[in-house]
Amino acid sequence: MRAYDQLHEIALDQHGLVTTDQARHHNVDPRAVIMMARRGKLRRLTNGVYLDTGAPTTKWTPYLAAALWPKRSRAVLSHTTALSLMDISDVNPALIHVTVPNPYRTHRTVPKTIRLHHSDLREDEVTYIEGLPVTTAARSIRDCATKGIGPAFLAQALDDARRDGWLRDTEANALEGELRAGGYL
Repeated sequence: MRAYDQLHEIALDQHGLVTTDQARHHNVDPRAVIMMARRGKLRRLTNGVYLDTGAPTTKWTPYLAAALWPKRSRAVLSHTTALSLMDISDVNPALIHVTVPNPYRTHRTVPKTIRLHHSDLREDEVTYIEGLPVTTAARSIRDCATKGIGPAFLAQALDDARRDGWLRDTEANALEGELRAGGYL
């Protein structure tokens, strides 16, 4: 199979995106990726993340690009971005919030569209939406509370998450009590 065909198959499953790490994993030389970009088959979005110009993009493409940006590290969409993706409150984040593990450090400039947060997330604090790693509703609401999102948005997120099934009633009630006790509501 040709190098482009291999990358195209990956991109079809990833909202039009492929990374240089994925190319290496499939024995595609990174220089071949650069050549594909020069020929217009791929378009470099950020360091190591490429858009396949022959694959369809979706509304999820920018979010996956942000989650793929931290090389060789788990990255999870979080905070107000997670609330927005779950459609649980009227927050409209200007940046895409991404949480990476505490030890993660980079010498690369963080893209202007990404707000990077550090935290060691547990497996039960991560869910998936359209293949995108996203913090759970409970974790997202807690993160937003500690970052100063207003009580009206927090209350709305709790109500919407309960209504839409992102939180069971018992979880929502416990989280509401926790937020009240912390002075966030």
